Amino acid sequence: MYEELLAYDEVSREYFGKKLKIQADINATDLAKEVNKLDAELSALARKNKQLEKKLEQLAAEHDAAAKDFGSLLDSYEMDAEQQQILDDDPMTCSDEFEENRRDLETKQTAVKRQKKILMNVATEADAIAAEIDKIQTDGKAKFKLLQTKKKELKELTDKEMEALQPLQMKKDEFGSKVDSGLRDRYDRIAVSHPDPLAVVVNGTCSGCRMSLPSAMTAKVSSGTMIICENCGRMIFNH
Repeated sequence: MYEELLAYDEVSREYFGKKLKIQADINATDLAKEVNKLDAELSALARKNKQLEKKLEQLAAEHDAAAKDFGSLLDSYEMDAEQQQILDDDPMTCSDEFEENRRDLETKQTAVKRQKKILMNVATEADAIAAEIDKIQTDGKAKFKLLQTKKKELKELTDKEMEALQPLQMKKDEFGSKVDSGLRDRYDRIAVSHPDPLAVVVNGTCSGCRMSLPSAMTAKVSSGTMIICENCGRMIFNH
């Protein structure tokens, strides 16, 4: 009853088996390995670039905060320096007031120098990260260009090797045209996940997954109806 489908199944298995073999041979070539390596390297560069850009954003925020603090400290220091100059010029200034202002001025001067150093360190780190990002992007562009070239070569190789399948493809199409379109389409969908889409009932079990079938399903199969196995999704028929 399903002779045409069985013939289509046989030629389809042969076709996909040879196709998988050709693809496996291609995947084993140095060219395919180089493409995979370049893909992996580009992915790693993209991740690294994203991390560095995030770090650069953080440093920019730190730089802004440090610059703000530096400005406030510098303003305060300059005000105290002016006050110290006034005290220096005023003969009425007492020594205690003079010394207290001088100590405050020295403390703020130290704070200004420390904050300036922090500001410079943040700027230096940001410059280094920016330079690293530039290098990554330059390397990435070169690798991407090489990858596109290698992918083109790999496609040409694949197309050339797959030409050997054309006679079998024609045979597969010919046999498929003799099968009911509904059955053929269902078969092709199942074949995506199962290399053996067809199964029969053996002692109440599906020959594909070896799972027991409900009696109602086995009865349908026995009557000549093709069904779908609830366990594995294969097409079950009475052969």
